[in-house]
Formats: sequence, C-alpha cells, structure tokens
Amino acid sequence: MAIQVLDALGIKKAFALGTSQGGWIVARMALVAPERIQGLLILGSSLDYESAASREKGCWDPATMLGPVVDSLFSKEPTPDFLIDDGLRESVVNIGFSGAITPEAADFWKATLNKVYSGDKGRKKLRGAFLNLLERDGLLRRVQDIKCPVYWIQVSNQDPVYGVEVPKDHIKAFTSSVETDLSFTDGGHYLNATTPKDVDAKLLQLINKYSAL
Repeated sequence: MAIQVLDALGIKKAFALGTSQGGWIVARMALVAPERIQGLLILGSSLDYESAASREKGCWDPATMLGPVVDSLFSKEPTPDFLIDDGLRESVVNIGFSGAITPEAADFWKATLNKVYSGDKGRKKLRGAFLNLLERDGLLRRVQDIKCPVYWIQVSNQDPVYGVEVPKDHIKAFTSSVETDLSFTDGGHYLNATTPKDVDAKLLQLINKYSAL
C-alpha cells in the first residue's frame, strides 16, 4: 500500500520514516521496492513479531492487553453509535506519549482518537489496527537483504512498548546495509511527536549523506 501511495504521488525514490509498527512497515517497503527506498529512519520499533523472545527482552505483551479488546470489537451488525472506550483511549495516549507532551497536546490526541474511531467505520478501523499489531510477522531474517542505510532512534528511558534491548539486537540484522546507526534519546514511544528536534536532526543527517544515491 505504501509503495502504491508513492506511485499515486509520482514519487520515484524516497527516504522512509516509521514509528512503532511503522518502523516494521518501512523495513518492508525497502524489501518490496529496494530500488526506490534510499534510506530508513526507524523510531521506537521492533522487527520481530510479538514473540515470547521479545517479551523476555522487555517488550510489551499485546496479546494479553489487546486480545480481549479485538474480540470485543467484532460485530456482525453495523455499529453506527460506536465510540472508543475511554480507558482504551487513555491507554493509547499514555503508552504512546509516555507523559512527554503537554496536557493540551494530550487532550488534542484524545479528541482525535474520539473522532477517528467512531461509528461503524471507526470500529472496523480500530479492530484492523490492533489485529495488525497482534498478528504481524517477523522480518529479522529478511532484513539481511536490505542494502540502504538504516538509522534507528529508541527511547533511552525504557520504551514502554519495545524497551531498549531489542533495538540493540535488531539493528545488527541489517548485515547488508551500507550503514547502520542506533541512537537513544529521551521522550515517549512516539518519538516524532515527543522529541521532534532529535528526529529531525537524524533525518536530515541521513538525507544529506545519501540523497545523491
């Protein structure tokens, strides 16, 4: 889908940035269309599926947390009055931003979640998002084929979703990459929102170094 978006926009080559599961998605983009992806910036992510091995290294347990939620979101009948559960909305904001944004920004994102995940389409969208988290596959052996540069930023003060140990292992899986770079910074799980200056600086470093390729 992401490559099709590039097609629709007429973009022949691009650098790809992905946060959380988005990091896994941009890695897959580089596998699907290696001639078009010039470099990756991965933020707060993991290349594994939600495995027991990952949990042993400090990653979260989405099956326990989200499995019952996904089951509750299934409906054979339309649900025009659906609204995201208050507790679930709070959890998404708390885990994602880890208290690293202002109360006003948190309120904005809570209101956005209320708007996006409402009605029958919102319920289906929310269920689909969680299913993708729970049932994605792992890329650890496949990313050996990625040759473009890979920069990775992780939260230094213990990412609540993927911790700090997994990135140290997973960056080593890019054995064919022209360059790999792993760095840590303070902030929340959604680093592009909580620590945008650090993300911007690393992205510019990547682009300035490899845009001519």
